[in-house]
Amino acid sequence: MRTAEQSEKGCARPGGIVRTRRNGGHRAIAFGVFASMLFITPAAADIATACAGTSTFPDAVTQLESEGWTVLTRDSDLTEAQVDALAWTLMTGYLAGDDGGEDIATLLDLQRRSAPGLLARRDTDTTKSRVLTDDDGVLTIVQTRTLPGRVERICRFATTGNAAADAPVGLTIINTTEVDGAPETLAEITTVLTEETKP
Repeated sequence: MRTAEQSEKGCARPGGIVRTRRNGGHRAIAFGVFASMLFITPAAADIATACAGTSTFPDAVTQLESEGWTVLTRDSDLTEAQVDALAWTLMTGYLAGDDGGEDIATLLDLQRRSAPGLLARRDTDTTKSRVLTDDDGVLTIVQTRTLPGRVERICRFATTGNAAADAPVGLTIINTTEVDGAPETLAEITTVLTEETKP
């Protein structure tokens, strides 16, 4: 898990992602990701570039849509595999060790019940979120103003069913090799931005 110092000073991530905050504007640097895009499929590249390489939330969503992701609406029907994958995106903190003393199966069951509620979230002045899908998995993108002038954007990806999508470049891959029923790929990326300068 990242520390407060990493949030403020920047944190190196797999694939060359660096998160940093500086006065005067957005400074999310993804030097390794862009160089890698020539050699990987769009599904593997678009998550990191959209989450860490765009300055506004609408820009991030638009870029994901241009790469083939579909934004789900409040009345979208989720398949059982999509509900399961969404539940796993809510489990990253628990898998990192913060399980509160509960077993993974119990926590996962609670998150499965919570997953459909992700579609019902409404944007506010401080928080925006979307759920997206493609042929291989589900993706959540949540942007929150945590402090005046400071915005945190978190993207989480999980494959659906037995899909074995390319591991997203630039994201932190969650180790689920010893977790029964876990998706083939579970990953996330957190980017710290300065306040958006346009809607």
